Amino acid sequence: MRGELEGKVAVVTGGAYGLGRAIAENLARRGARVALTDIHDRLDATHAELAAGFPCVAHRMDVTDRAEVGAVAARVKAEWGRVDILVNNAGYSRTVATILDMDMPEWDLSMRVNVNGALHCIQAFGGMMVEQGGGGRIVNIASTAAFRPYRFKSPYCVGKSALVALTRAAALELAEHRITVNAVAPGQTETETTLLLQADPRYGEGMKARAAAIPLGGMGKPEDIANAVAFFAHPDQGHVTGQVTLVDGGTLLV
Repeated sequence: MRGELEGKVAVVTGGAYGLGRAIAENLARRGARVALTDIHDRLDATHAELAAGFPCVAHRMDVTDRAEVGAVAARVKAEWGRVDILVNNAGYSRTVATILDMDMPEWDLSMRVNVNGALHCIQAFGGMMVEQGGGGRIVNIASTAAFRPYRFKSPYCVGKSALVALTRAAALELAEHRITVNAVAPGQTETETTLLLQADPRYGEGMKARAAAIPLGGMGKPEDIANAVAFFAHPDQGHVTGQVTLVDGGTLLV
């Protein structure tokens, strides 16, 4: 594994903890120089941990702010001269409400993070890939919620469905530049966000029941998602684009 991404620069959004941190560390162990971005207070601590063993920088970046994303892209270019891999991991899934009770600020926030945020990053970092030439890899983190509705999670379901559509549209348009765009769709995975949602009195019991019914025997690990991302990020995967890989333990089989 070590060295397959040597010389590559990867940007991981939402990299402070959870899936983002696991993805960043996985890419770093494969030789990539990693730029972590997040708005979470844990960004600096995560950066310090990863930088102790790997080339790593960190930038505060709100993916919903197009100007801020552009500014961070310019900083990464100044630091490392290029970007080869973009992982759009930043997401928002904490809204729990029925369709009838959903308030618009929460709906809008989910769309701004899960859809607009990915678009902003594709425009900024994908644009860098086009300018530098030589192709690139973009991996979006979707969800089984893009394919199966979950009660009380309508904005997340709609947002992740839109992200899958964005993945395919971007794959078609960026193919001429040899930039691949794919998505990884996790099922329930052992992260802090998942455990927080499982504790919700209205929503948690259903989540626990679905986790218990996963054919491969329970929730996945963050490393499962990170390994799937690394597959799409690999230099040898230049002929795979517009695809969505489910990493859900067989959830959608039943």
